[in-house]
Amino acid sequence: MVSVVLMAGQQPITKEYREMIERDYREHYHYKHDSYKPLKEFRARVDRKTFTQKPLIQFTMEKLENADSVDDIVIVGDQEKLEERLDPFIATSRKRYKIINQYEPLEDHVLHEFNVERKNAEQTSICANGLRGYISTEAYKNNDYALFMASDSPGTSTECIDEFIRNAAEYIPGSGIVFPFANMKELPKWRHAFHRKYLFLINDTKHKFKDGFRTIFTKRDGYRISSMLLADPKRLDLNLINTCYSLRKMLSPMVQESTMENLKKYPQFDAPSLLTRYLSGKLSIKEGAGILSKMLCRDNSKLTILPIRHSDSSIDYDGTIEDEGMIDDLLNGEHKSWLDKLSRLVKRAARFQLDLKPFPEPELSY
Repeated sequence: MVSVVLMAGQQPITKEYREMIERDYREHYHYKHDSYKPLKEFRARVDRKTFTQKPLIQFTMEKLENADSVDDIVIVGDQEKLEERLDPFIATSRKRYKIINQYEPLEDHVLHEFNVERKNAEQTSICANGLRGYISTEAYKNNDYALFMASDSPGTSTECIDEFIRNAAEYIPGSGIVFPFANMKELPKWRHAFHRKYLFLINDTKHKFKDGFRTIFTKRDGYRISSMLLADPKRLDLNLINTCYSLRKMLSPMVQESTMENLKKYPQFDAPSLLTRYLSGKLSIKEGAGILSKMLCRDNSKLTILPIRHSDSSIDYDGTIEDEGMIDDLLNGEHKSWLDKLSRLVKRAARFQLDLKPFPEPELSY
């Protein structure tokens, strides 16, 4: 049984971030600045005649509710809003829940215990929220691993959670972190939907899947980062977590520049070797994990990349029209009515009009 930290924190969506997404990813926001993403309502059809509407985070909570391998669940986010909306669900739950305020400052002794610099644990950063959640779990009391999950990934199924925890148990003794990579199946469809590239790696692990996408010449499998990971924060260099989290937006030149600047502080990270091997089509999963281990892990532990077969676990919601369409398809599937399909066509038409408009030039400050 493992503890779960459900990450429901949120930083303000700035004008610069919106422009970066629209300019570099060709995706379009229709997401309000004052909205709270984990509580955005999504409609899911039960059958052709009935449907239910729930906040985004509740879809993940329901999957955790039925997971045999999950013990206690700690949610980190806007405590007041989460309690107001989720208390009815939590009251009937069989799991133990705790909601932690993302604005609660971390005490100095906590930062000292995990060797984290104050500047890397400010406000609602990934590092700060991860620590807030972990020290509130049973895993922290028992000096054990915890499962960290995104709250905006409704495609992560109960089967996926239990299977990942069961397979990861083999690697826990020597690993500071076990990272699942979702093996993708339909390259054209997924690329068109997300406008985001896959990671293509040679699978030299024993976890292989016959129905996954594989390149013809280099024999590499296509992967996307999943919405969860199993980790013991005491065995990791948490000062790098915020930088590593920003890697998911590496198509942005702005993110590339800031990330490479931060990585220069860590000479043990062989970025040129990693990039060269990847671009030449020769980088394998174990080799990549070995290079990342030198940067992220402490106490002779390592980072393990574990391929998983549940591609839907890579779907999350960043607030764009494209993401909302993918989640809508995921939740409704074959039960979509003609009204649902008409609504989707209207959204696509609106997106087409947006595509015709020139993107604003980035504002430069001197």
